Amino acid sequence: MTDTEREISIRQQEKSEFYVVTLVFTLLSLAIQSADFEGKSISHSFEIIGWIALLVGGLSGLSYLEWLPALRLHAVKKDELQVTPMLSCH
Repeated sequence: MTDTEREISIRQQEKSEFYVVTLVFTLLSLAIQSADFEGKSISHSFEIIGWIALLVGGLSGLSYLEWLPALRLHAVKKDELQVTPMLSCH
């Protein structure tokens, strides 16, 4: 894979990661906005649990995006330090 193909694939991956995090927060906002709490029901508890799950998913996605440059830098350094084994001649 050439460097330009690698750069293109990394950019596409970053765009898709941003899209997924944005989608999670969009779904969270739509779920909260469309909530209708009248009376007491177990479905209200499940709806709030769903909101919390979307919030945790969105925040963990943001955390991942924040740590992504450091993870990539670590992977590059690991590749630079990796030593290729010597071939033995028989």
